[in-house]
Amino acid sequence: MKIRINETMLFQSKNNVEFKLLVASDFHYNKKFKLNIFKELEKIVVDERPNYLVIPGDLLSSSALNYHNLSEFLEFCSKHNKVIISLGDTDFENRKRNFTCNLDFFNNLEKKGNIKLFRENNNHSYRFDDVMFYGYSPNINPDNSSTKQSQLFKLGLINYLIGRSVDKKLYNVLLTHDARSIVKNKEEYQKYILNDIDLVISGNQGLIPLDRYNRLDETILLSSRGIKSINQLNIPEVDVIQVKKLIKRMEEQKNVRPSF
Repeated sequence: MKIRINETMLFQSKNNVEFKLLVASDFHYNKKFKLNIFKELEKIVVDERPNYLVIPGDLLSSSALNYHNLSEFLEFCSKHNKVIISLGDTDFENRKRNFTCNLDFFNNLEKKGNIKLFRENNNHSYRFDDVMFYGYSPNINPDNSSTKQSQLFKLGLINYLIGRSVDKKLYNVLLTHDARSIVKNKEEYQKYILNDIDLVISGNQGLIPLDRYNRLDETILLSSRGIKSINQLNIPEVDVIQVKKLIKRMEEQKNVRPSF
């Protein structure tokens, strides 16, 4: 199965860091998952050579039982780049059986050195060179029709942002599974250091997707359609994001001769 690659180039002037992100969201891995997708993704990892593989939630389906192939894939990726994962609602709960699932898988995943995981109520942040990653992983689906769920997500994210001490000299990346709340309530979030976050990465596009690319003042928001969307007609997609120094871009433009 062919995977579509969406490419984005961003420029920043905060520091000298340049890096590449591979964003792969919404695997919804379970026993029906098409395993050839892993081979395609491994090829993309080798060809694109990203510094970071970013998975913004719903890595697992709530019906996942056997994690062997997924574990092997993540192990492969962790040998080529750092893997950073935030969680979505299907990573947490099994609605049919009404119990929390997938705990053993994530507990084992946290023991692997090159894989970083943002758990529920996890206040960690992970710094690599001059890039800092934050992750908000609530056990809530803000795409749910419930107004209460949406409010809980918003209040939780605001509390999460208030609790962060963000270094403005670093390039700051926030992972969260769903960005609808941010787009709908951007004025509220901007009061709470959202403008100090350079890039928000999300998935969970659902039946009514957000625009893939949004800009909220100084914050860029990228919403990835993902590997397995609700609409089964969509082919799997990943996003490759290159972040480059703005000054380098200006120098390149100076060296371009005009054509007449």
